[in-house]
Amino acid sequence: MRLKVYGKKMISNGVEPNVVSYNNMILGHCRKGDMDVANSLFLEMIEKGLKPNVITYSVLMDGYFKKGDIERGFDVFEQMVGVNIVPTVFTFNTVVNGLCKLGCTFGAKEMLKNFVERGFIPIFLTYNSIIDGFVKEGAINSVLSVYRGMCESGISPNVVTYTSLINGFCKSNNIDLALKMLNEMKSKGLEWDVMAYCALIDGFFKRRDMESARELFSELREVGLLCTIA
Repeated sequence: MRLKVYGKKMISNGVEPNVVSYNNMILGHCRKGDMDVANSLFLEMIEKGLKPNVITYSVLMDGYFKKGDIERGFDVFEQMVGVNIVPTVFTFNTVVNGLCKLGCTFGAKEMLKNFVERGFIPIFLTYNSIIDGFVKEGAINSVLSVYRGMCESGISPNVVTYTSLINGFCKSNNIDLALKMLNEMKSKGLEWDVMAYCALIDGFFKRRDMESARELFSELREVGLLCTIA
């Protein structure tokens, strides 16, 4: 309750909280998972005649998604649209990422289509969330579909994208596809992530290709990275 007490101290000192102050307090409680307090602050600012902005709604929405409350998260989104506040890139990515983290990646992909129709232009973070979601769900065909769509949209995959792809392909025993992604990374001059190394080493171990696993492990040590395979 420290953040709410801070707000009361502001008022007692003659300083009336504004939208920015409330946004910061709401953000603090959302990060702690105190959604009841966050929502009460949201209602309080409305009662005081302050108009929540896109940041207010986006932060509150993100808090609900992180708590696993999809319904409340979408309620906030619809409420924001209902008062004619235009969603930002952060808002759209919050919805997509929230759904993916909750295992609703297919829903996130469909939602992305609706957002694009509203004029939203996805960025690499948007695609990375969906790719990672499908990887965790083991939907490799969907992973490839999103990856192709990302490239066709003119958005270049980054290290995070490739690491997720390599990890997913290795887990599904598609080492050849993982190596293809690896070579693509090299051709673009992207440095490997330690997770990409570990995923490939683990994949070679499972395929009984000990020589390739040893070569990668040696390369990993040469570049000063440490790999721990569970």
